[in-house]
Amino acid sequence: FANPLDATAGTRPTDTLSAREVFHATQARIRPLTSGIQTQEQLDTLLQHLDSINQTYLEESQSEQLRDPTTQSFKGRPRSQRLTGVLEGRARGGGGSRTRGMRGLHKPRTEGHCSVCRAIGHTRRTCPVLRQGMARIINDASE
Repeated sequence: FANPLDATAGTRPTDTLSAREVFHATQARIRPLTSGIQTQEQLDTLLQHLDSINQTYLEESQSEQLRDPTTQSFKGRPRSQRLTGVLEGRARGGGGSRTRGMRGLHKPRTEGHCSVCRAIGHTRRTCPVLRQGMARIINDASE
């Protein structure tokens, strides 16, 4: 294991450098270029070269913009095309029909009618005619 306080340990490429280290490294690279300069014309030529290098560096750094990641396609029916229920919004992928009325509106409840005597107000289960008939059958059977 490396000692984190040990100065001899190599630096990783992603480590942050101090301004002093950057200054000394760039000075070491530029010093050989400036050692032979004696006239203003030579200095202007060197500065033009440095400006062109700087311009290409800026263009390359701007062209390397982050792009959106590729979208992942999920398995199954897309959420926007799922089967919808009767009371949900508009039909998107099938489901119940909406022909009987609009959402939230209900028809007023009609009173049921009997399937035996066809009278309104009761059903077969509570029909008085059927009860009278059943009562006669029970009475006849008990006699």
